[in-house]
Amino acid sequence: MKRHLTFVWMATAILCVGCERLDTSLPEQAEASSVNNKKAVTFSMNADGLSISKAGTRATAADAGLTDILVIDRMAGNIVQTTTQVSTDEDFGSPTLTLDYGTHELTFIAHRNISPAFDATAFSWTADKVRQTYMCRQQLTVNTETAGQSVSLSNYVYQLKFMVEDALPTGLTTVRIGVTDYRPTLALADFTGIGTTTLQRDITIPANYIGTSGNEFSVFGFCPTLNTEYSTSVSISFLRSDETVIQAHNLNNVPLETNCITTVEGNFFRKEGGFTLNINTAWGTEKTVNL
Repeated sequence: MKRHLTFVWMATAILCVGCERLDTSLPEQAEASSVNNKKAVTFSMNADGLSISKAGTRATAADAGLTDILVIDRMAGNIVQTTTQVSTDEDFGSPTLTLDYGTHELTFIAHRNISPAFDATAFSWTADKVRQTYMCRQQLTVNTETAGQSVSLSNYVYQLKFMVEDALPTGLTTVRIGVTDYRPTLALADFTGIGTTTLQRDITIPANYIGTSGNEFSVFGFCPTLNTEYSTSVSISFLRSDETVIQAHNLNNVPLETNCITTVEGNFFRKEGGFTLNINTAWGTEKTVNL
């Protein structure tokens, strides 16, 4: 079944920069402004109703707290500047850029990924470990009247989640998740996933998790077509310290979609236990497919 998602953005306050007034008693200031033709603009960002703000003030920091922001400034297709923020910055979530007068294409990336990398030549963005990633491209014409801007970012990843309802067995040390057609890189020109590879992600299991039930294991990735479902084979394996397999499951044609959570849930260690595949339980319109 083909689904079209509608993103609903929660309104946030626009941080406005007041109109600049030059003091005519300081002619050197007026001369500098005329020569430089630049304007400092502050951008106030929000993503999927989650406020992006300084670390320690976000209610969702443990689960969806964003830790890094990258802003790419282009004019006439050429990169003019980039700026980054981390969650410990005092103005995190409200970066201020000094922009030349004229039309800018600004790309905003807010995320909590591991070892992110921006490729200016390919105009793409990737990470060693993809996690929640919010992005936006916004055009802005800068002049003397330009004030502060509000930026709403969209969620550009899917989440593949395994919900293990039965107890984790003795001897388990590693959960290994596999995705056959995996896209770890996003082309920033159209926000589509590129760089097809096979993912193998290992998750170390703490000793105090053994015997507990209701555990979740997940990975994030980008889709090859924005807002269109694609399917691939996925797997989950439960391993001992010597990498011998306690239990393993392979599933074909598992649907994944931007801004969607696909959850495979059930009893993974009992033969009589079946699986249910739930899609979109949090980010978009809820839908369920039984396997």
